[in-house]
Amino acid sequence: MGKTNYSTKLISCRAYLESFFRGIYVIRKNTLAIVGIGVFLSLLLMCIFAPWLAPYPEDAGDAIHLSQSFKSPSMLHILGTDQMGRDIFSRITFGGRNTLLAGLIIPLVGASIGCTLGLIAGYIGRRIGSVIMRTTDVFLSIPPLIIALLVIGVFGPSLKNIIFALSIVWWPWYTRLVHGEVISLREETFVESSRLLGAKSTRTMFSEILPNAIPPIIVKITLDIGYAILNAAALGFLGLGVLPPTPEWGLMVSQGRLYLPSIWWITTFPGIFIFLAVFSINLIGDGLRDLLDVEVM
Repeated sequence: MGKTNYSTKLISCRAYLESFFRGIYVIRKNTLAIVGIGVFLSLLLMCIFAPWLAPYPEDAGDAIHLSQSFKSPSMLHILGTDQMGRDIFSRITFGGRNTLLAGLIIPLVGASIGCTLGLIAGYIGRRIGSVIMRTTDVFLSIPPLIIALLVIGVFGPSLKNIIFALSIVWWPWYTRLVHGEVISLREETFVESSRLLGAKSTRTMFSEILPNAIPPIIVKITLDIGYAILNAAALGFLGLGVLPPTPEWGLMVSQGRLYLPSIWWITTFPGIFIFLAVFSINLIGDGLRDLLDVEVM
């Protein structure tokens, strides 16, 4: 029996590896997806290695060099300096850590909550499923930024509160997505077999149904990273995120708008990096959607 289980796991692992390498081969032909992966990985690496890449790492803090204020892009400051004389490129490399961190965590937390609720609502159904889906519909009817603003108004502005506020309003889309997948899968033969063999509901949901619903979830998480980055930057722009002097791309855009149009670089360059992050993620998401041949909401 043990040898049979081991052989089954080995075959399953081999199938996953073959599928993975086949996916890499296919996605290599999608030039736009490759460009998106390259751009986003470059941004991630830039932020991870910010202490070594930033020419003036002290400018990511409360350093003030008033004699260097409003310097246009030059060899010394490739993206110019801000109103405090701080190097904009240095602040962008460190500020991206906050923006991208929020963009990565929010969809993952939302997906964890939403997928669990969607599995319960779709598989168990009955009264608990009805309550979950009615609650989901209520949350879907309210713009997420409105709820996020209320949460931040109560707890105060900070990166942690942005992540918390957006995470608790991000789950309904995943609940709706997974609920639909479960409804279409729960009558399949492999689910019926699991049920007849006496498997617990939790095992059937997480071991049989969820793995078959993974492709649309992966695509949605990928696309949602871009939306989460935009929302986090928007809250930062409104002054509800990271507090000065800590850099964050949305906050940097907000601080620079006061000096437009003459001192354009303070706002323009952080805005370009937000655009690059969101655009590259959308390219990756579109590539994955074509690869996995799924539709997401």
